[in-house]
Amino acid sequence: MSDLIGNDIQVLSNGNVLGTIKYAQNYNEFNESNVSEQSGYFFPFELDKKYEGQSITVKRISGNPQGQEKTAEDIQWVLRLTDGKDTVYEIKADGELIMTLNFQNATFMSEPISD
Repeated sequence: MSDLIGNDIQVLSNGNVLGTIKYAQNYNEFNESNVSEQSGYFFPFELDKKYEGQSITVKRISGNPQGQEKTAEDIQWVLRLTDGKDTVYEIKADGELIMTLNFQNATFMSEPISD
């Protein structure tokens, strides 16, 4: 997953993401069956272990968020940044907001990488 982002990635306490996000092509680990979702910008992250066993809800609230909510008991996620710098995700644990991730201050590389 580290190939998707630079070593300079930081997530600040206010949810601002800083650092480099790379453009991936043929990244089928995000969606093996839908080729149209295998290229673009992706953001892998892991929540603190204190959230293990809780119901984690990740919802894209930017762009057209209809149907862009997923819930699982997993602390490791890969988000697809369909709105580039304007992408915003809400992360909740057992219905309580943990953070709102935004990518306004991230650097998006246009040169593709391949998985």
